[in-house]
Amino acid sequence: MTPHDDCAISVNVAWNDWRPAKARLCDLRDVHWHQPKGAPHPMLHAYVSCREITGSAMLHQCEAASAPHDIRVCVLKSHNIPAVYTKLVRQTKPTVAR
Repeated sequence: MTPHDDCAISVNVAWNDWRPAKARLCDLRDVHWHQPKGAPHPMLHAYVSCREITGSAMLHQCEAASAPHDIRVCVLKSHNIPAVYTKLVRQTKPTVAR
């Protein structure tokens, strides 16, 4: 475990959503690059359980049969400290050229 693993980072449901939420760095899984429709370039994304997210942007209704479930979140470089963002970038899976 590193010093940043337990820190809260800023995440968004969409790359252009103005309502940030918080999740702990150690709760993010499957960190990857994804270019959402309308985004200017690929951005860092990850999955996190809906139970691990705090903030009004992530309020949603979970059905009992599917709860908890994973939500894909966008991690914006400008909303997080550089050391944490760099750590996440190092966790990304390499893309395979086709």
